[in-house]
Amino acid sequence: MRRLPRLRTLIPVLLMAGFFTVPQSFGQDVVSNPHGEFDPPLACTNCHTTEGWRPVKDVLEFSHDSFPLLGRHQLVSCTSCHTDLKFDEPKTAPNECATCHLDVHLGNFSSNCANCHNNNSFSDVDGIALHEQTSFPLTGAHLRLACQNCHTSDLGGAFASMDSECASCHMDDYDAATSIDHRAQGFPTQCEACHTTASWGGASFDHALASGGFELIGAHAPLACENCHTLPDLGLLFQPADNNDCITCHQQDYNNEHQGSGFPTTCLNCHGVDTWDGATFDHTAASGGFELVGAHAPLACENCHSMPDLGLLFQPADNNDCVTCHQQDYNNEHQGSGFPTTCLTCHNTNTWGNTTFDHTAASGGFELIGAHAPLACENCHTMPDLGLLFQPADNNDCVTCHQQDYNNEHQGSGFPTTCLNCHSVNSWDNATFDHTAASGGFELLGAHAPLACENCHTMPDLGLIFQPADNNDCITCHQQDYNNEHQGSGFPTTCLNCHSVNSWDNATFDHTAASGGFELLGAHAPLACENCHSMPDLGLIFQPADNNDCVTCHQQDYNNEHQGSGFPTTCLNCHSVNTWDGATFDHDGPYFPIYSGAHRGEWNSCQDCHDVPNDYQAFTCLTCHEHSQSRMDSKHGGRRGYAYESALCYSCHPRGRE
Repeated sequence: MRRLPRLRTLIPVLLMAGFFTVPQSFGQDVVSNPHGEFDPPLACTNCHTTEGWRPVKDVLEFSHDSFPLLGRHQLVSCTSCHTDLKFDEPKTAPNECATCHLDVHLGNFSSNCANCHNNNSFSDVDGIALHEQTSFPLTGAHLRLACQNCHTSDLGGAFASMDSECASCHMDDYDAATSIDHRAQGFPTQCEACHTTASWGGASFDHALASGGFELIGAHAPLACENCHTLPDLGLLFQPADNNDCITCHQQDYNNEHQGSGFPTTCLNCHGVDTWDGATFDHTAASGGFELVGAHAPLACENCHSMPDLGLLFQPADNNDCVTCHQQDYNNEHQGSGFPTTCLTCHNTNTWGNTTFDHTAASGGFELIGAHAPLACENCHTMPDLGLLFQPADNNDCVTCHQQDYNNEHQGSGFPTTCLNCHSVNSWDNATFDHTAASGGFELLGAHAPLACENCHTMPDLGLIFQPADNNDCITCHQQDYNNEHQGSGFPTTCLNCHSVNSWDNATFDHTAASGGFELLGAHAPLACENCHSMPDLGLIFQPADNNDCVTCHQQDYNNEHQGSGFPTTCLNCHSVNTWDGATFDHDGPYFPIYSGAHRGEWNSCQDCHDVPNDYQAFTCLTCHEHSQSRMDSKHGGRRGYAYESALCYSCHPRGRE
């Protein structure tokens, strides 16, 4: 029988399990409950173990819902926050850190320390992120600083708002500058104008920014401050309105060069920012459009302007109004000539010599080409007013000027006065005539080309002797030639069917086209027309349906060879168009293989199989295959439709195979 455990050992276990409550006086080892009554009641084992009342279980195993234990809170004892062991009145509520933790910021920040601190350490503060929410983000060298570098102890840890101006912290740096005495020279305390947050060294000064827009470029860039500023206060010696107001600073330079000249004081019109020398002047812009080109470019100002005020000696309306300045030049050359005063029509801006005249533009379209180009003006114009001696309507109205030339060659001929139909602008000689265009389509080809006009035209009026309808109406002119060759033959009068435009001889006839498709090939080609046509009307002796209907014409040839043979009348199956001899017949393809297979070389003549004279539709298999009927009968026993007949042999063995 097992021994029961000693009661003294069992009672604490039952007590901690919550089976019963031990009275205060029960034994020396029974302890009183120092926690009072939890709400809800908890068993001792929720915190304690059987190993002893202390230490309690790991605090993380204890439900602490109202205040989750995180970070360093997991390492503190219960009594650090709960002064009464009943644990019913904690020191703090969640997020009310200041209840336990001293507020070093003196109430300037929220009592919720978690806004900056975390549960791991009070010193682990993300100051960079916090500053992003302020007007002073931390950049450059500021990133490495501790909060106390700027928020010093004299503020009592309050971290109150500070002045974001650099000088509020860096006045000592401003005063201690070594290379430039900032205070003595009156430098502003806006440090960021030259310095960055990365380092005090390598400062750069943005003059454009500090001056409100005046950029130091060109010759201004290397100047010392004192050239334009008083020291040490950096006051301006001059007060230019903007970057282009050069004269305010450079009045003396202007006076040295331009005093009394009337030149404008907008120095940048001619000078650059790099140097006063090498000035360039935009005459086009300054004059409102008058560009100095050609011979005008190297002229001194005095040639056109009075000095020193640069007043104009002449008043041209624009760049093309040359005569206003060059009236004397015009008078020297053209006075009384009636030439227009638009000098640029012939002259250019480089020189008065080597003039060129655009006759086409000046005349409204009459271009001087060919023999007209080298003519003197007097040939067509009265002098000096350049009036026209002739009045042609346009470039093609030659006869107005050349009536005498026409009369010398063509008077009374009836030739039209459109001279350019035959002549060119280069010379009256070597005239060429476009007969096709002039005749409305009749082109002079072949034997027509060298004919004199009189062969077809009456002279001198060039009336037509014949009246052909078109280029193909040969018979109208060549009726006698037709009669000499073809009269009564019934040949058509479309001469070009056989003859060419070069000669009546060596005529060729397109029988295929004329017959509607019957081409003369092989033995047909050399035949005389009479072989197939009645003469002289060329009527057909035979009427074949088409090129392959040979038997219509060659019935007698068929009869001589094949009458009663049963051969088809499609002659081209065996014969060619060249000769009746040497015929070839394709027996293997459409009929029965005798040139291949088992029958090759097994016969000598057609009669070996076709034993009925002149009847090739009749044939026999039994001449060679002379088996007894009884043997064939027994071999084909049970075969439906079998009979000992050649036709039935063929029906089952059409290609001669078993």
